[in-house]
Amino acid sequence: MICESDDKFIYARASLYENGITAFQWKKIKGEFKERTKNQIQSLKENYEILQLERKGNKIIFRAAHFGEPLQIITSQTIVYF
Repeated sequence: MICESDDKFIYARASLYENGITAFQWKKIKGEFKERTKNQIQSLKENYEILQLERKGNKIIFRAAHFGEPLQIITSQTIVYF
């Protein structure tokens, strides 16, 4: 997870749920209400063992892989105020 410490923080996070779904969720504008369906991307594959979030300036890149495979970019998002 990457986030600000403010109470109306901006964040990006990668999650692996117990049912195997891997998702990337974000809130990219301070004070924005997070809508799960609008601000969530699920990967096509399931049960990833390796998750990676990388921040480059205002861009967040989410990668994932199974053991023995190279990391694959799942998505990237530009965050307004980081």
